[in-house]
Amino acid sequence: MAPGESTVVELIFKTRTYKTKISKYATIYSNDPVQSTVKIHLSANVYASPDSILPFTLSLEKVSLSKDGKKGKIVLENRGDSRLYIEPAGNGIDGLSINVKNDDPKPGQKSELRFEWKNEFEKENSEISVTFLTYGSGGDSTRFSIPVMLQGTDPAPPPKVTKPKRTTAKKSADAQSKTIRRPARRTTTAADDPRIVKPERIEKPDSVSASKKKLLLDKKIEDSKSDDSSEPTDKKSEENQ
Repeated sequence: MAPGESTVVELIFKTRTYKTKISKYATIYSNDPVQSTVKIHLSANVYASPDSILPFTLSLEKVSLSKDGKKGKIVLENRGDSRLYIEPAGNGIDGLSINVKNDDPKPGQKSELRFEWKNEFEKENSEISVTFLTYGSGGDSTRFSIPVMLQGTDPAPPPKVTKPKRTTAKKSADAQSKTIRRPARRTTTAADDPRIVKPERIEKPDSVSASKKKLLLDKKIEDSKSDDSSEPTDKKSEENQ
């Protein structure tokens, strides 16, 4: 702001989690070299239901608008004994059209708070707040705010919820590096396995070889006999010499 200019600062306090009398502070920061911070004291009496000292109810707590449904409404019902007067508070919001049908409902009558978004929708979701001023014939007044959700055309997907990994399912990198891998089991036959004792092969006697052995044996016997018979002759010849 230039020197001498002024502006309106709207403070919205959500009373959903509060009851009875409360006291709060709001701090406004600026680059003013004399007073860089300004504290504003807020005090209020919070009533459980309805959220107003005036007897009226709302059909919805918030309005949702999108490119497929740019219009929305909330119904306000006067449950008191006197007429109510309803009007939007503040300077309005750029792109949002607000219209109150039957802005002075009598006891038992209803009003419609109508909303329409005129601008293009952003990719991401966003939320704005609209404040209304309501007062009765006796001078009592209250303010209430309606959240308006603007649905994005391409909103970011919600964060994925990852389940914690089980430590027992997989071994750590250190454990895997220390794992001794056994060689693949090789199938062996009975001939290759040294643990299997091979039976000795028993050959059947060959009739031909047996007969040959008998002939050789007989020949040896005859040779030995012939040697024995020739021994005395040799001795006589040696004596004669």
